[in-house]
Amino acid sequence: MVTPRAPGVKNGMATAGMILGIVGIVACWLPLVGVLAGLLGIIFGAIGMSRAGRLGGVGRGAGVTGLVTGIISLLMLPIMAAIAIPAFMDYMNKSKRTESSLHLDRLERRIKSYYLERAELPPSTSEMPGPAGTACDGPNRKFPVRPIGDYMEDPGWQALDFFVAEPSSFSFKWTRDTATSGHLEAIGDLDCDLALSTLRYDITLMQGDLTVTRHPPTPD
Repeated sequence: MVTPRAPGVKNGMATAGMILGIVGIVACWLPLVGVLAGLLGIIFGAIGMSRAGRLGGVGRGAGVTGLVTGIISLLMLPIMAAIAIPAFMDYMNKSKRTESSLHLDRLERRIKSYYLERAELPPSTSEMPGPAGTACDGPNRKFPVRPIGDYMEDPGWQALDFFVAEPSSFSFKWTRDTATSGHLEAIGDLDCDLALSTLRYDITLMQGDLTVTRHPPTPD
């Protein structure tokens, strides 16, 4: 038997469940907020539905809405995580690749300046600030800053007057392949899975000018 609805009676638990369930759906891309709101939406919605039976049906619709939206928000969490986590990793990797392109652009300018002054390409360099792929062994998964003297001991880096002044995810290298060509490389393991990503610039002397071919980074 349904209790007659009393005038002015409200079902606050049902309303709270509905609001929290909706918040759970809206905030499902925030794991902690989404889970908490979704669970509370289910709990308050169920309590609101129970109370609705004693209040002549007051708040039944809101209680059902809270229960349903709370369940939906919890079901959406793994879907959102599957979308958000790869997107976040891709964003982080793009941010790291910006570092490599900035340094290679600097090196490109240094090589062009060296050629204008001496009419020849600079000598090859060693790999600095460390062996490719070993940045993950360092603090914060980056190469620590090496002393400038370590670069200046290498004839190639000394000729280019280049050093990396901040912790880096990449190692850098210039290779003079012939008297008229060479290539720059930035090599890193962006997600520390032992798969290396390489950004490469080919530099070639053509009719007295240095031309640069920039290759897209290899997948990591």
